[in-house]
Amino acid sequence: MAPLIGVTCDYDVKRNVREVACLYPDYFEAVEQAGGVPVLIPPIRSIYLMRSLLDRLDGVVLSGCDDYNPKLWGDKPHPSWTPMMPRREAFDLKFASLLLETGLPILGICGGMQLINISLGGTLIQHIPEELNGAVQVEHTKPAPEFAVHEVEIVPGSVMNESESEPKEVQVRSYHHQAIRELAPSLKVTGTSRDGLIEMVEGDTPNRFLLGVQWHPEKHLPEAGPDRDFHLELFRKLVDAATQRGNRAPVS
Repeated sequence: MAPLIGVTCDYDVKRNVREVACLYPDYFEAVEQAGGVPVLIPPIRSIYLMRSLLDRLDGVVLSGCDDYNPKLWGDKPHPSWTPMMPRREAFDLKFASLLLETGLPILGICGGMQLINISLGGTLIQHIPEELNGAVQVEHTKPAPEFAVHEVEIVPGSVMNESESEPKEVQVRSYHHQAIRELAPSLKVTGTSRDGLIEMVEGDTPNRFLLGVQWHPEKHLPEAGPDRDFHLELFRKLVDAATQRGNRAPVS
């Protein structure tokens, strides 16, 4: 059987009338292409039901989102802060805390990577343009619905670069104005952009798949393009780890 991969949903207000749980199809289509069964996770309130759900899943994708409250890491909100719906934030924080205790394979995407970092004790840069003013400038976001495109260097010996000596450079699509500032103690940096921003992290626990990327790999998959296979491989590695952990037969 193919592994069950949970994907967290957004929670928003549409047309200023109705609150909805929703998700861009790129996320669950990426899981499907990688051989997993996507299970969409709305922001449920019950901790008991969160635990029950995690008992049934084989892996989880933490999806992108608006900004987490900077008070979570002892900071004051920046004027650029775009708060997410309180129901989603409350769910994300509790769900991530429970999830990280399970040992389930995890892929965090954009805000999902930030959630992993703050859940494990790290902090965030609130607004990159004001805090990252080095000699090298990289565009990390554009006005919606466009995505910025830039290069990321993946370090040797990491999950996504098996070479022991040569870094790997890939092209990514990103849409974010926040990023990791202080890395959580149980994480390690495995990818950076040319301006030094942290773009990929891994957990430091052996044999545990915990991966976060600051960009949007799912946006590379609907059509052929630069480094498409690399971005699909992120989801395949999650599905492979979930398959091995759940002792399920790989999808043929």
